[in-house]
Amino acid sequence: MVTGWYDLTTNTWGTRTACPANYFKWVSGAWAFDSATFFSELRLLRDQRLLESDWTQFADSPLNVSLKAQWATYRSYLRDVPSTNASATSMEDVVWPTKP
Repeated sequence: MVTGWYDLTTNTWGTRTACPANYFKWVSGAWAFDSATFFSELRLLRDQRLLESDWTQFADSPLNVSLKAQWATYRSYLRDVPSTNASATSMEDVVWPTKP
């Protein structure tokens, strides 16, 4: 898909291809990956999963010692998600750890 746009610096109409994916923005005449926005959203999704599993680490959690350790490992992997997915450019590329 080709889209039109008006360049205010040259006062001319131009064309460009459609945005290749989420987290890209038009910069200096080309699509550029917006890593700051992507990783900010990735951390929000990661933080949500950490929040949903907080209960597993409470002192009064109904989990036995083995399951509690498995959840602790899962949570550790969640914390590493941004660094272990440094080359991802879409949420579909992100590899999430499996819940115990």
